Amino acid sequence: MVKNSIDDSNHNNLDLIYTYTESILKAVNDDVNTINTKLGTVIAFNGVLVKVAIDLPDQKSIISGLNCYTCLVIKISICTLLLCSIWISTSALIPIVNSSIAKPSELLKNWYTVDSEVCRLFILKGLSQAIEGLDEERERKSNQLSNGIRLIAGAFTLIVMGSLLISIL
Repeated sequence: MVKNSIDDSNHNNLDLIYTYTESILKAVNDDVNTINTKLGTVIAFNGVLVKVAIDLPDQKSIISGLNCYTCLVIKISICTLLLCSIWISTSALIPIVNSSIAKPSELLKNWYTVDSEVCRLFILKGLSQAIEGLDEERERKSNQLSNGIRLIAGAFTLIVMGSLLISIL
């Protein structure tokens, strides 16, 4: 009788862990998808800012009778920052393939006759590895998103500085 209660407890724990693991996998996957959406927005916003940067004055603009080479340097700096932001954000969208999850065809072929608890444990180990991979991908994408946004902030700062320079002169 005691053995059954221990087996029942292990079975319940395995069910609990399995359900929990599925929910964590879904949450982490949702986080990665959210970051991907934000990266797409950053890339699109960079495209708009590139147009703004192209329209900024450069050395051809004469301010108070002088060529504005500072404006050219600011324009080049803005375009460089935006280009870096685009590359960082785009590279973050490149997926990292994680093949640790067992395919249903493999389970049907190799695990069909195995005890269900052993099979469930095998699946859990694969899901656990998948979560670790997604966590790493989420961290990488999040860092690159942050760097892309910082570069946009730098470009905005230079856009404002260039506009102020034009206004003052």
